[in-house]
Amino acid sequence: MRFSVCSVVVTVFVVTLLPPVWAQTGQATKPQGPTKRSEGRVSLAEEEVLVVLADEASHHFHEARADFFRHDNVGAATELLKGAAFVKLEANLASGEDKESLMAAVRDLDVLAYDTQMGGVVYVVDFDREFAQAEAALANHHLQEAKEAWGKQEAKNTGLHLRAAMISLENGWGWSGQKPPAETTTAIQETNTLVNKLVSGVSRTDADVTATMDKAAAEVGKLVTMTAQAKK
Repeated sequence: MRFSVCSVVVTVFVVTLLPPVWAQTGQATKPQGPTKRSEGRVSLAEEEVLVVLADEASHHFHEARADFFRHDNVGAATELLKGAAFVKLEANLASGEDKESLMAAVRDLDVLAYDTQMGGVVYVVDFDREFAQAEAALANHHLQEAKEAWGKQEAKNTGLHLRAAMISLENGWGWSGQKPPAETTTAIQETNTLVNKLVSGVSRTDADVTATMDKAAAEVGKLVTMTAQAKK
């Protein structure tokens, strides 16, 4: 569920934070240090807002695709940047390989936006491939965040990140054009059942939560592998 008013505000804000690749040509890339959640830059309340907006990137991906079919290249490029901005929001909370995967998705979306706006040779499959990669990176990111939250015994936050991970997992397979494995569908269902219990305050054993997250991680891994192969 998206909150439209909050979505508009966040969209406008984050797009200003994401300079397009054509505005950076010729500029040296500044190294970014690791982002640590322990630094306290984001409160649990702020984090909850970001997780609630977990489907926003895909919303803008759909709009970009629709604009592209309408031959509105400028509109499609704008929506691509909006989607990339939501991915970058999550990248700013990540570190290590997690951050690298998210930023790679941001850069690829940025390049696609440039090619689209400039009238380059772009096909709808290019859109779908980048969208699937971004959703795979988001799914893995939220899964890592869920594991970290559970390690701190933050049950609600664990549930919210698991919910976001499953949204991106399902979206990623949708963009891939392939039917998800039966194991993936089962893992999504079982994880969402766990999410409802965690968010509503129903206590769960560590073994139950860990086992469910492990199943989810295996299915997210399949999506990550599949999207990486599609990029080759």
